[in-house]
Amino acid sequence: MLGGKRSRPFLRDVLAVAGTILVLWLLSRIPYGLLREERVRAFGEARTTAWVLERIPRRSGDPAWRLRVRYRGPDGRARETIVPVPQDFWSASVPGSGVEGFVARADPSLCRLSGQIEEPFRVWLRSMLENEEP
Repeated sequence: MLGGKRSRPFLRDVLAVAGTILVLWLLSRIPYGLLREERVRAFGEARTTAWVLERIPRRSGDPAWRLRVRYRGPDGRARETIVPVPQDFWSASVPGSGVEGFVARADPSLCRLSGQIEEPFRVWLRSMLENEEP
């Protein structure tokens, strides 16, 4: 009988520790950077033209092709960023050509292109924040 009474608190303690570890692990998996970026974008975006500066070839193991572009934010300052794009978009973009982009009004350092590859979670989150259907 004593063995049964001792094992129950031990099992309860082990389950409590395992549950705590699981909750902490789940919290660590939340993409806070992505959530912050989409929250900033929810305050509004301005259309801009991004100028292609360079086509960056895909490296082995990298799923996307990349473009280095320069754009002007609503504050008038020019900025550069590198964005992942599909191969057909990459092939059609030559240095010096302009592509449609969107700049977050609240943080002009956040720019996305209309043909850019984005994570499905990001697209879903943006549609939820804008109260639109995905």
